[in-house]
Amino acid sequence: MKTVWVVNRGWGNNLFSFSKQISNLSNENYNELLRRGVIPIGNGRSYGDSALNSGGNLLSSNNHNQIIINEAANTALVGSGVSLEKLEQELLKYNFFLPVVPGTAQITIGGAIASDAHGKSHHSNGSFGDHLLKIKLLTSTFQELELLPTGEYANYFWATVGGMGLTGQILEAEIRLIKVESELISVEEQRFTNISQAIDLFNKFNEKFLYTVAWLDISGGYTGRGIISGGNHASVEAYKKKKSKFSNSIKKLSLPKTLYFNFVSNLFIRIFNIIWYYKPKKRGLVEIKKFMHPLDTIPNWNIVYGKKGFIQYQFVIPTEQADSLQEILLLLKTNKVFSFLCVLKKFGRHSKGFLSFPIEGWTMTIDISRKHPNLSRVIALLDERIVELGGRVYLAKDSFLTRKNLESMYKTLDHWIEIKKEIDPDNLWKSDQGRRLDLC
Repeated sequence: MKTVWVVNRGWGNNLFSFSKQISNLSNENYNELLRRGVIPIGNGRSYGDSALNSGGNLLSSNNHNQIIINEAANTALVGSGVSLEKLEQELLKYNFFLPVVPGTAQITIGGAIASDAHGKSHHSNGSFGDHLLKIKLLTSTFQELELLPTGEYANYFWATVGGMGLTGQILEAEIRLIKVESELISVEEQRFTNISQAIDLFNKFNEKFLYTVAWLDISGGYTGRGIISGGNHASVEAYKKKKSKFSNSIKKLSLPKTLYFNFVSNLFIRIFNIIWYYKPKKRGLVEIKKFMHPLDTIPNWNIVYGKKGFIQYQFVIPTEQADSLQEILLLLKTNKVFSFLCVLKKFGRHSKGFLSFPIEGWTMTIDISRKHPNLSRVIALLDERIVELGGRVYLAKDSFLTRKNLESMYKTLDHWIEIKKEIDPDNLWKSDQGRRLDLC
């Protein structure tokens, strides 16, 4: 077992821990591991403390990097340490794609499963876990279990999907794929001036497009204005016509580290949002990676919030509570929360994982600077209102949730805890988030 001490940070740069990183888990020094606990980690793209383990151990998934594509079965067997970016590159060579991808391709397969990732296609395709055929899991007793969504270990399967790495280390997974004709997305955008218009447009776009997402202007009058984008995989004929104009890679820009200060001021956000709202609307063909993962063009974009970093707050409320979205915007306005990155999506069916985030309804994501003078109070107000509305917050981005609110949001929490104790009787798998929420 090889170990090295590391400083580990959440992607929001607002939390960090000092931990031992392990490249291979074995029975060697098991007692030491048991005492301090261990959490599997991927590429470090969790915003909060779900992949931190202060004073404990981090288990890297880098060694699990195989990709085996079965063209006949439309499936891929993928190691947990493979990034979505790498997997997408390989799949597109065979005209395949994943049914569900989140806003970044920089997370690993293990991370996508542990957080039960969702994306622009949720209204059609559900979440990442809905397309898993099997998971191979390393338990605290060093057993390698093959978990299926039905059958003997189904409870272990659905506790691991969305389980934030607290049931064991995911070694590999078999994933169902979709066939695509090209590496392009046919995109249509439309502006809206308020939340009511946004809801109407989502209902229309979700019928027409596989992928839908909206950006909201969180500044100025907080009227709920924004831009909705819809996309479908382009045909091979369209690809052939435009092939010379596109490449299969994103040109990445990197911000200089000398800009490591918070220049995302309220004025900056206001100006940016005005420009973004009135920019020319897209209509036509866009490279698949630019549409699916726009922020990946700037790998270190998270430094723009300065040394104190930021939090990303994501919640979902039931479909019938759509009118409350405007109320939440007014809460943000009253508390002077400005954001240039606010995303609205419409979720489809309820995810099956016991701690999975998506329920049928409306989800909003907001970036908030850690320097906000009343951040804890704002988050507490948001959490309280989300509970009242029957919603929940996303654990993969959470930094502030209390155990009380967790119990109110996730009704199958007790069932998950029973499974956690059964699959991990020694309580080996631990994280800072797990301790904060009394999950381990």
